Amino acid sequence: MRKVIVFLFLASCSHQDVIKLTDKKLEGKKEVALTTNDSGVWLYKLIAEIEKQGVSVKRTSSTGETTITENGKSFKYEQSASRYILSINANIDYARRCFGGGHTFNNLSLEVFDSQENKGVAMFTDSGYSEGCPPAISSMFEDLAKNVRSLWD
Repeated sequence: MRKVIVFLFLASCSHQDVIKLTDKKLEGKKEVALTTNDSGVWLYKLIAEIEKQGVSVKRTSSTGETTITENGKSFKYEQSASRYILSINANIDYARRCFGGGHTFNNLSLEVFDSQENKGVAMFTDSGYSEGCPPAISSMFEDLAKNVRSLWD
């Protein structure tokens, strides 16, 4: 009986929220440009999982400046590498690092914006253990990546 209780406890140490601001499916290429202040192995594991789901991830959100002149006035703006921007923010609990190479997240949030419409599209959040945290069972990165892909499907 103890083994079952411990298993249930470890398997349920994650909390996920999905907030979609529109029911419309995204148009065009399954591609996002990344903005984040975070880095580390976990970020590249998450990017790899998103790309495994068929969504291309551009590492930077802007590709340069463009100047438009209209009625004698010049306007400068940054060109986006992609129509959709993926902003990733993480709060990692480094004191509770996993033995298997995973991470413990107090919060991991992914926000998707439409740069053409200048509107938010969706926000996905998760907390708890990532993949690679035995004996906990987690599919945090896979779940978040599937949520991103679902915006086009």
